[in-house]
Amino acid sequence: MAQVSFYASNIKGYPKTGAIKQDVTVDLVDTTTDTVKTYNINTSSQQKARIHGVELQLEQPIGAGFGFQSNVSYAYTKVDDGRPMTGASKWAGNLGGYYENDAFSARLVYNYRGEYVSSTTAPLATANSQGLSVINGITMPVAPTMAAAVSNLAFSLNYDLNKSLQLSFNATNLLNPTRASYRYSEEEQQKLDVSGRQYYVEARYKF
Repeated sequence: MAQVSFYASNIKGYPKTGAIKQDVTVDLVDTTTDTVKTYNINTSSQQKARIHGVELQLEQPIGAGFGFQSNVSYAYTKVDDGRPMTGASKWAGNLGGYYENDAFSARLVYNYRGEYVSSTTAPLATANSQGLSVINGITMPVAPTMAAAVSNLAFSLNYDLNKSLQLSFNATNLLNPTRASYRYSEEEQQKLDVSGRQYYVEARYKF
């Protein structure tokens, strides 16, 4: 099977960070001083956003129970206020090989996800930045927080002992991937997420 898919979505209610409204406040107790303080409220309005792209898929049995599956997608996003869309990777893809017969199956799948914006909370969007911030007395642009690209590999085995009992083995994160979060450069990481390799042995009985 070879397939090409085109998709498009228009979003009317994408969140937009608003400016602080001086006339909207809330009184809360500051537990460090045991006094009541007045806090301004940040509001969130809505705006339009668009996402469209293309996905290519290819699935091919090779013979004798072997075969492979693959897909790759590209997404283009645009938000009215100029900020990047959070959580949207431009590129993503999977490539997997498998073997199957009446009682046994095995799969090895490689997965890739490109970098994406994990958060952008500056109060104003400008042409070249996400607002300004003063760091050590120096005013500089505040870039969005990025999540770096990551690759992963997973493996699974399933064996049917009989019609009711199945044994399975699953291994995930075989490449021991790390995902860095950063703003200005991936060399200056703010956070590093490491899940580690994980292995599962299961027995399933159905009646």
